[in-house]
Amino acid sequence: MQIKSSNSWKTGQAYTRVSGTWKDILVPYIKTNGTWRATWSYSWTTSNWSSCSTTCGTGTQSRSVTCTRNDNTTVDDKFCIAYGLSKPVTSQVCTESSGCVSYSWYTGSYGSCSTTCGSGTRTRTVYCRRNDGTRVADSYCSGTKPGTSTSCSSTSGCTYSWYTGAWGSVNWTAGTSNCGFGEQYRTVYCRRSDGTTMSDSYCSGSKPSTGTGFSRCTNCLYGGSTAPDWNESNYIYAKIRHCSANPSLCGQPSYTYTQMRNILINECGSVYNHFITYGKNEKVCPLKYCPCCSSLGFVYKYPC
Repeated sequence: MQIKSSNSWKTGQAYTRVSGTWKDILVPYIKTNGTWRATWSYSWTTSNWSSCSTTCGTGTQSRSVTCTRNDNTTVDDKFCIAYGLSKPVTSQVCTESSGCVSYSWYTGSYGSCSTTCGSGTRTRTVYCRRNDGTRVADSYCSGTKPGTSTSCSSTSGCTYSWYTGAWGSVNWTAGTSNCGFGEQYRTVYCRRSDGTTMSDSYCSGSKPSTGTGFSRCTNCLYGGSTAPDWNESNYIYAKIRHCSANPSLCGQPSYTYTQMRNILINECGSVYNHFITYGKNEKVCPLKYCPCCSSLGFVYKYPC
């Protein structure tokens, strides 16, 4: 409290005698206009909390707590307590991880697919990383290392075209290989640029043919009744057509197969002998494969 001494006010402590003992007057009151008022007020002043006592785990942090009078004078804690103020705590539990060392797998983003057409792979960076960002040996990290690649597929760069395989061997469906009709086949499909077989709708343009047929008449062998391209029946029917076109040469315009065969054998001893003797000059075709007759100069032919 303020005490005037030698014409100046000084701060001093007030005491009172209780049961023969002098004691501090912690909160003196004064009556003003009939009301008792405390001459001083007190409050607790707290500093900021200190850093945690550890950098990794659980520790403690502290702060200063002082009793301050309303003239900003620091006084003994008993004054704030007498003023009815509970003292704030000066320490508390804290946790900190800034100093902890930990390791974990770092996985980067996957890159683009290794191909623009078909199946490929995408890769990424994977390594063991300390919690401060430093790359360390994989042995520091626990658990299975994540994969660095994954499968992918893309069609953005694909092109499509018709694939034509080699022609297969000739299948002679009429006559012989020297004098007849043959067919060949090959594989044709729409193929993507990575080799994948696709639906034909992916390819543009007309699909190439898968088969072809052709006649071969360059080496017809009919020089004998057992020659591969000789055919007795076709010759007989062709001779009937010859007689139908030239009745004056044959005696009548119409013959049955049996009638004509018997006539030819009776005249020359065999059907083949008749061809050699008369048929060549009469241009009657004896070939097994009829379409070759015209190319060899025969006029009368069967069955074409």
